[in-house]
Formats: sequence, structure tokens, C-alpha cells
Amino acid sequence: MSARQGISLLVLGAIHLVFLLTFILEPRTDFGVKAIILSSLVLLIVAYARVPRSEAVYSKAETLLYPFVIALAGVLTYYVSVDLQSDGYRNGPVIASAGIGFIASYIPTFSKSSFLKSLPVPIYCGTFVGMCSSFHAENYFFLAYAGLVAGVIYLLTRDALNGIGGKLGTIAFGGVVVVSFIFSQL
Repeated sequence: MSARQGISLLVLGAIHLVFLLTFILEPRTDFGVKAIILSSLVLLIVAYARVPRSEAVYSKAETLLYPFVIALAGVLTYYVSVDLQSDGYRNGPVIASAGIGFIASYIPTFSKSSFLKSLPVPIYCGTFVGMCSSFHAENYFFLAYAGLVAGVIYLLTRDALNGIGGKLGTIAFGGVVVVSFIFSQL
């Protein structure tokens, strides 16, 4: 395992650990639920040890622009979900994320550029950031910042857990949690 792969697994593992520990440390959580969560944590550690990793080479454009693409997709998803109303009804986060992800999936058909062909995945990751509740996301600055943090996490973890479900949601969760913590300390 290379240092880059180790960092990828460490970052994703830390995000998963924080998520699971919030349930374990919650006093109202039933003992049976805590036991299931602890067993999930053991399975997660085994999965991290056995999942194949890649050593892909990325362009500087991808490295520099992905955090901004993720932030923009997050802000756009939040706008469609919360502020864009049709006949007085909100679209909701799932519809907004699905719609933007659907549109993003067609980007590679319009260009042969390898950069544009790689955009749907970071855009879809950004839509998960944009699914954040308006209770947590006080404004668009929060979402843009959470998207940038998620973009950095995406860059750090793009060599780990490829093809495993939940990776993009975990990255988005990590970005929102980090920014929520920072904003709560201000």
C-alpha cells in the first residue's frame, strides 16, 4: 500500500468512525443498536483491508478544479431543492440531486475531453453536499465552503474504495461535518 492509498483509507476511516461513534456515544441509543454498530465497525475495518485500490494518475486541471466543481454542484442542488419553487412547492433534496446528477451524466456525450468525461462523479458528489438540510446550511457560503472541503476530501480519497457504494455520500458528509464544526466554533 502506498502512502497516498494509506492517507485515502485513513481519511475515509476517520469519517466513518466519527459517524458511527455519534450513534454509540448517544445516551438514548439502545444497547442492541450499539452492538450492531460495533459489528458494522469491525466489518468496515475488514473491508478497508481487503478492498482493491488504484494508483491512477490525475491531471493538474482535475486536481485544481474538482473542489470547485463539487462546491458549485452543492450550491446548485441546494438552490433547486430549497429556493427554486414550482407552484409554491419545493422540489426537495432527492429530486434536486437526481436531476442534477442526471444532467451531469450526459456531459461526456458532448465532448471527447477526458476532463469533461470525468466530471459526472464529482458533480454527483457535490449534489450530496447540496442535500444538506436548511437547518444546518444557514446560507450559500456554508454550502460552498462544505463543497470545497468535500472536494479536498474527494481528492485525498479518490484512490480508495472505488466502486464501493456510499463513498460519495461519505465524502459529502465529511465536508458538511467539518464545516459545521468550524461554524459552531465561530
